[in-house]
Amino acid sequence: MVGPTADQIKFAENIPSKFWLKNDVPLKIACGDEHTALITENGKLFMFGSNNWGQLGLGSKVTVNKPTCVKALKSQKVTLVSCGRNHTLICTAQGNVFAAGGNSEGQLGLGDCEERTSFHRIRFFDSHGPIRMLSAGSNTSAALTDSGKLFMWGDNGEGQIGLGKESHASSPQEVGVGRPISWVSCGYYHSALVTVDGALYTFGERDSGKLGLSTDQLTGHRVPQKVKTIGRPVSQVACGGGHTVVLTDDGVYTFGLGQYGQLGHGTFIFESRIPRQVEHFQKGRVCRVDCGENHTAVVTDSGLLYTFGDGRHGKLGLGEENFTNQFKPTLCPRFLQYHVQAVGVRIHIQTPGSVLCSSPGSVLCSSPGSFLCSSPGSVLCSSPGSVLCSSPGSVLCSSPGSVLCSSPGSVLCSSPGLFYVPVLVLFYVPVLVCFCVPVLVLFCVPVLVLFYVPVLVLFCVPVLVRFCVPVLVLFCVPVLVLFYVPVLVLFYVPVLVCFCVPVLVLFCVPVLVLFYVPVLVLFCVPVLVRFCVPVLVLFYVPVLVLFYVPVLVLFCVPVLVLFYVPVLVRFCVPVLVRFCVPVLVLFYVPVLVLFYVPVLVRFCVPVLVLFYVPVLVRFCVPVLVLFYVPVLVLFYVPVLVRFCVPVLVLFYVPVLVRFCVPVLVRFCVPVLVLFYVPVLVLFCVPVLVLFYVPVLVLFCVPVLVLFCVPVLVLFYVPVLVRFCVPVLVLFYVPVLVLFYVPVLVRFCVPVLVLFYVPVLVLFCVPVLVLFCVPVLVLFYVPVLVLFYVPVHFNLL
Repeated sequence: MVGPTADQIKFAENIPSKFWLKNDVPLKIACGDEHTALITENGKLFMFGSNNWGQLGLGSKVTVNKPTCVKALKSQKVTLVSCGRNHTLICTAQGNVFAAGGNSEGQLGLGDCEERTSFHRIRFFDSHGPIRMLSAGSNTSAALTDSGKLFMWGDNGEGQIGLGKESHASSPQEVGVGRPISWVSCGYYHSALVTVDGALYTFGERDSGKLGLSTDQLTGHRVPQKVKTIGRPVSQVACGGGHTVVLTDDGVYTFGLGQYGQLGHGTFIFESRIPRQVEHFQKGRVCRVDCGENHTAVVTDSGLLYTFGDGRHGKLGLGEENFTNQFKPTLCPRFLQYHVQAVGVRIHIQTPGSVLCSSPGSVLCSSPGSFLCSSPGSVLCSSPGSVLCSSPGSVLCSSPGSVLCSSPGSVLCSSPGLFYVPVLVLFYVPVLVCFCVPVLVLFCVPVLVLFYVPVLVLFCVPVLVRFCVPVLVLFCVPVLVLFYVPVLVLFYVPVLVCFCVPVLVLFCVPVLVLFYVPVLVLFCVPVLVRFCVPVLVLFYVPVLVLFYVPVLVLFCVPVLVLFYVPVLVRFCVPVLVRFCVPVLVLFYVPVLVLFYVPVLVRFCVPVLVLFYVPVLVRFCVPVLVLFYVPVLVLFYVPVLVRFCVPVLVLFYVPVLVRFCVPVLVRFCVPVLVLFYVPVLVLFCVPVLVLFYVPVLVLFCVPVLVLFCVPVLVLFYVPVLVRFCVPVLVLFYVPVLVLFYVPVLVRFCVPVLVLFYVPVLVLFCVPVLVLFCVPVLVLFYVPVLVLFYVPVHFNLL
């Protein structure tokens, strides 16, 4: 095939483009975080993408946005390639292994930690026979020989290359388990291997159950440990960011993290520490498995492709508009016209003319030299050797920390929230709750409540109320209401509503709702519920209720009720009523009704109703209903009902009813009835009736009726009826009725009815009826009826 000129080969920005390889066809492809390697049928190696560490092996660090042949290897016929995070491994037909790129942990295997911008030969393999398989992880490398020997090198900070206590290895080291090895896979911080007799060994980072080992085995996680819980011989294994996928003769097993659905066990399996069979594949034979950081792909021997897990950027290949997470294996309909041979990365294809694409969800076609990618916007044509890419250097990688580049050298990194929020929730919050809060509650809070709060209430607050509050109310509040609030309402609020809120709604809220809220709900909230809430409910709430609240009720509340409330009612409230309320009613309410409400109705409400509500209902509500509500009802509510509510009902309510309410009734209510109600009736109500009501009726209501109501009726209501209501009625209501309501009825309602209602009826209600109600009925109601009501009517 005759190729185009160099200018024609360049990728176009943000539109599908294609390139041709002159007189050659692509055979294999592999992707790293930001770079891609392509092997042709004639054994030529083409590289393109980011080159910050020299991982393209072209002799420089210049980013390349079109496939460029590695001329230094033209004398060699390249047969294998594997791309890591920032380095590349290749093997030639002569059995030579070369490496280029980053080398901070010795992952190039050249005996040092200096990066290379061109491919250097690893002399170690000159005497170790032909290479069957290469695998590159984050900063790790592995090579498997035809004789079944495994050599690994690079970072060993978590034991991911199986060398025990060594921190790293800058040259290949043999990793043995006493028998020949047939398969190897390097993940982000863990690795796995399979022996010829089907035994699975894992090693590396032991968090989240990604190794599938028993508790007693985890102490030896820095060397290969046999996974004993899979009863069938293993043929393949794939390591992702935090999970592992295993293929046996009877199906597929997964274990590790599953918050995005990458385990394929359903919506609420967020972690599995032991291998668990994926039910979907029990009846069909699978020939290939592979996984990215947070998603998994499975190919059956009939050529069907199934994907599940993180659906961002369309990496699951389920269509250009389906980017949602899938918690169960989902058939990719766009590949039904193809016979899929392989998917993912680190798979050596022996079939002539086939192509291996390592982009997440990418698929091999049976047509020689052609392959089809499911990345958004990328499509491959059927001409031999032709490939379509979506933008220059754009690579969607399956390795942890994968990025999607829209222009040469550009990187779209995952948000810091994915790292910092879990660290805060998993480490700092438990430390604060379990260590710091007890010190505060046991030592600092008592001193504050028993000494400083009474001192503040008895000495400092009177000074504030008698001298500072009047100044604030008589001078500062009017200035704020008459000057600063208008500036805020007339200038800053419009700027916020017209410029800042749209940015938040269009860019920030989607990220929060689609990414951080699921992360918090699926990952961080369970930690808080399992570790922090029990400590708070079982220890701190009883301490507060049994010790600190009595001090507040017996010492501080009486002072507040007997002294400060009357002062506030007699001096400060009149100022607010006479000066501030009219300004608010006369000016700000019309501005809000006439300007801001329409903006909210026209722009914000539709986005919330059409997009965020379905997301919250589909992902967050199930987790809350199925997990947190039962936990709260079955565990925490009993503690509150059995310990805290009785104390409140038996002690604090009588104290409030017998001591504080009389003060309120005898001192504060008369002032309110004798002074404020007449002022409101004689001054404010006429103003409202004579001025504000006509203004609202003649000016604001027409705007609402003529502008806002039609918009709601003509646009939003049809949208709700046509799109949202059907989804709610056809999907969410049945799900709630058939799945969540039974959970509530079977688990939560019986506990409430059989335990809490009797406790409340037999224990708490009698106290209220015998002590509090008589005082209210016999004393306060007659006082109100015989004294305050007549005064009120006489004034009217």
